[in-house]
Amino acid sequence: MTRLPDTLPVLASGRHLDPIDGGCLMELASVLAGERWSDSPRCTHPVLAAVARLVNDATSDQARPRLAQLVPDLAGAVGDARTTAPELVIRCAQAALRFEPAAVQPRRAANRAAGRLAKVTRASRASRGSARSGPRWPILEPVGNWIYTYGPATQTVARTLDAIMRSAPDPDRALAELLADCLAATLRPCQPSRRSSSVWTSSTRRAGPSPGTPSASSAVTPALR
Repeated sequence: MTRLPDTLPVLASGRHLDPIDGGCLMELASVLAGERWSDSPRCTHPVLAAVARLVNDATSDQARPRLAQLVPDLAGAVGDARTTAPELVIRCAQAALRFEPAAVQPRRAANRAAGRLAKVTRASRASRGSARSGPRWPILEPVGNWIYTYGPATQTVARTLDAIMRSAPDPDRALAELLADCLAATLRPCQPSRRSSSVWTSSTRRAGPSPGTPSASSAVTPALR
């Protein structure tokens, strides 16, 4: 596992054009992955990156440094093109329902995600038992996955953050647990994460808050960047 260098920019909310101004979780992950400075690096699944960006921005300045230990795992959590997005939607929907059990949209999102996963499972079984190794129109599947990833899946992430900021008794803790849970789900097909489940209990590295950044402990979720 990649160690977190002491020379990384300070964790701060928002997007940053220059590392001297600080960096969000995904911008730090782009550095560790050897990519150009970006809050949407290729080294992380897009839905997980959306979770990380929103959690980074919504977490208070006092609690944000504790998230820094997750950066090495984020810088390689590419997931699976067909299953990771619906799996993360289910995790996010479950988190939203934990704080707002009567909410309708998270339940619908989880049911639709479960349907997508079931469809992938059926397709995999069919391909193993048939001479045809793929769908009739191969281009349609990646296009559909892209639309789902950047549409309904990312929207579910944003709504989950709204629910946490509105209803969680301890938003910082709930946000950190959501990110750790989504990270663990993304890493499962590749390699287990030894840090993601202990974000609130293990020792943290130094990555202090950026001076002057506003606290995001209010019930307003930052807009998708």
